[in-house]
Amino acid sequence: MDNEALYAFIDGKRAECGLRECDIPVSALELVYRCHPELTVTTERFSTPLFRGALIVREGGGAIALNALRSHARRNYDCAHELLHYWLRGEGGARLRFEGYRPNSDKRQEWLAAEGAAELLVPRRVFLPFCAGEAIEHCGGSLVAVRKRERWLRCVGELFCVPPAVVSLRVWSLRAPARRLINAHAG
Repeated sequence: MDNEALYAFIDGKRAECGLRECDIPVSALELVYRCHPELTVTTERFSTPLFRGALIVREGGGAIALNALRSHARRNYDCAHELLHYWLRGEGGARLRFEGYRPNSDKRQEWLAAEGAAELLVPRRVFLPFCAGEAIEHCGGSLVAVRKRERWLRCVGELFCVPPAVVSLRVWSLRAPARRLINAHAG
C-alpha cells in the first residue's frame, strides 16, 4: 500500500465513522468508543514513557493499552496508531501472537500505522495550507527561524492535538505536495 492508497483508506474510515476532514482536533479515544464498541481503551502507568501503546486482539473484540506517563497529545496519537493496526489487520481478522516485546518488528506495518495515524489526526488537505505558510514565513534557516519553527510545530500540534513530532512527520511525508503549494504561492 503506497501513500495515496493509505490516504484513500483513511478517507474511507473517516467517512465510515462520520468524521469530516474539517473535524479537528480528532480524539482517537472518542473515535474508538464511537466506531468500535468491541474495543476497550485502558490507560495504565507503565514503568517507562518509552512504552507507547499496544493492541491486544481477542475473540469478539480487543483492547488498546496506552501509557499514562505520556502527554495527552502523545496518547491521542498512540491511540490512533493502535487503531490503525486494528484497521489494517481487518478489524481483528488476524490474531496476534505475543512472543515478547520486539520494538518495530514489522517495519512496514509500523510505517503504515504511523503514517495512517498522522493522516487520521492531521489530514493532508487541512494541514498543507499550514505547511505552506510556515515555509514562506520562515525560509532562511537562521536560528530565529528555527525557534519560530519549533514554536510553529508546537502551535500546530496543539491545534490538531498531536505532539510536535507528528507535525514534523507530516511536513516530511507531505514534502512534495507542500513544495508544489509553496512554489504556486511564491511564484
